[in-house]
Amino acid sequence: SGSTTMKKYNPACPLRGHERCVNCVAWTLDGAILASGSNDKSVKLWSKDGVLQCTLNGHSNVVFSVAWSVDGILASGSADNSVKLWRGESCISTLTGHSHYVMSVAWSRDGLLASGSADKSIKLWDGDKLMCTLTGHEVGVMSVAFGPTWFAIVMQQEISISQSRAAKYQSRFALLPENCRSRILTFLGSVLASTSGH
Repeated sequence: SGSTTMKKYNPACPLRGHERCVNCVAWTLDGAILASGSNDKSVKLWSKDGVLQCTLNGHSNVVFSVAWSVDGILASGSADNSVKLWRGESCISTLTGHSHYVMSVAWSRDGLLASGSADKSIKLWDGDKLMCTLTGHEVGVMSVAFGPTWFAIVMQQEISISQSRAAKYQSRFALLPENCRSRILTFLGSVLASTSGH
């Protein structure tokens, strides 16, 4: 007692196919497909038994982040300053607006997409429509994540949203204490958290 033995696991099936380093991976919600994004500018889709299903080409620079929506749309964020949305092997939309690398993408349960960028901003998208841009970080945004909750946060600066879902979404943006690099937004029952570098 008092000691913990760590088990060592060997990979069941190493997935080889990217030409350069792999930056990110993400499973579909049902665990059937794994997406991987790479410095070779591609996204690859793999079956759960390690078989390459397809390669998604379209980005002109490094792919930093991939994320699946609940209905199976894949978002990929890239150093080409864009986010691409994929359904199967087809790119169905390219989201532009960031002025620097897109470092992170994340979906909410109800289908909102957040993108965090080295331009110090977070953008919220409803499909291919930009809903709003969140600012407040002093350096690039490295990671964004939604959490399912109805918890309301005390906020400081109100954001007005005039896009298609404006009537449903009433949100405000809060800057946490100065010694904390995280920012939090409450958005119709989903809390979006983001982190930036030091």
